[in-house]
Amino acid sequence: MTKIPETRQGALRAWLITWSAALGIAAIFVLWAVSVGSWKQPPETPEETKARLERQAQAQAQAAQSQAEASQRRAQTAQQEAQKSERRLQLCYYKGLCQNFSTARQARATAGNFDTCMSVKLGTPREANIAAAACANDGRFLLAPSDMPTSVECWFVDTSKYKP
Repeated sequence: MTKIPETRQGALRAWLITWSAALGIAAIFVLWAVSVGSWKQPPETPEETKARLERQAQAQAQAAQSQAEASQRRAQTAQQEAQKSERRLQLCYYKGLCQNFSTARQARATAGNFDTCMSVKLGTPREANIAAAACANDGRFLLAPSDMPTSVECWFVDTSKYKP
C-alpha cells in the first residue's frame, strides 16, 4: 500500500468531516420534515366540528354568566356603600343636631318662651322636637347605635344635604 502524504491526508480528513457534517444536517432536516408531516391531524369530522363548536359556545355562555354575576356583585356592593354613606350622613346630622341642642339649651335657658327659642336656634320646630327626643342635655345622642361615627368622621361629611 502506498502511503498518502501528510498534507493530502489532512485535506482528505477535512473533506470527510465537512461532508459528514453536511450529511448529518441533511439527515436531521429530513427527520424533522417527516416528523412535522406525521403530526398533522386528519381533518375534523362533522361530529367533531359540532362538538368543538358546542364546547366553545358553552365556554362563552359560562364567561357571560360569570361576567353578569360579577356585575351584579359590583352593583350590590355599590348599593351597600350608598346605604352606609346615607346612614353615616344621617347619624352625623343627628350628632351635630344634638351638639347644637346642647348649646342652644344652655344659651336659652333663661328665655321667656323656651320652645320658640329652641326652634329659632335649631332651625325648625320639627328639628327642635327631634333634638328634644333624641338628645341628652349634654349633647350626647341618646341610645347611640354601635355604628355611630366619630366626630372626626363627621367632620368630613356635608350634613347640609340631609333633611329628615
